[in-house]
Amino acid sequence: MRRVKASELRKFPFHYPSNAAVLTSRHDRRENCMAISRHAWYSFVPPLYGVGMGTHKHSCGLVKASHEFVINWVPFERVTIVAAAGSKTGKDVDKFKEFGIEKVDSLVVDVPVLRDAYAAYECKVVDEHVVGDSTWFAGEIVAVHYDETVFDETLQMKKLHPVLWLSRELYALAESPKICRVDRTKLTVEET
Repeated sequence: MRRVKASELRKFPFHYPSNAAVLTSRHDRRENCMAISRHAWYSFVPPLYGVGMGTHKHSCGLVKASHEFVINWVPFERVTIVAAAGSKTGKDVDKFKEFGIEKVDSLVVDVPVLRDAYAAYECKVVDEHVVGDSTWFAGEIVAVHYDETVFDETLQMKKLHPVLWLSRELYALAESPKICRVDRTKLTVEET
């Protein structure tokens, strides 16, 4: 394994692939969608989900002003939605109109949900922190949208494939994944 000090690296994409998503936001009749790979579950009680984005991003300003966002996951078959959402800045173009990205009304927040999402969390911002060149928002999940045909205990990857983002314009399909259950006390592996 090669070892290099971080100060000698220009890029460090070693934490990818990640599950790509699309963040939607709206404030004062301006709305946007952006591709996002920096996102994570924070807490069950209360239900919190976090997103991180460059402080200079148009969506960052919309989320700061509205204190709301929706995180949407689309199937690999709709990977072009993720690519379109990450292709231009929402300051200059309405990506929903330009790329024909369909949306539906949310249940609680005033932010659109992607029609093609297989899951989406509506979130109200409860905390935000600037870390380096990014702003991280913790959002309380106030409504959930999901396709019940592809979920039981978890996402059924034999029925639906998530979008995995590698870098820039590279996406991957996790096809026929090997899924196993590991007993954490005995460290035994059982294929599912």
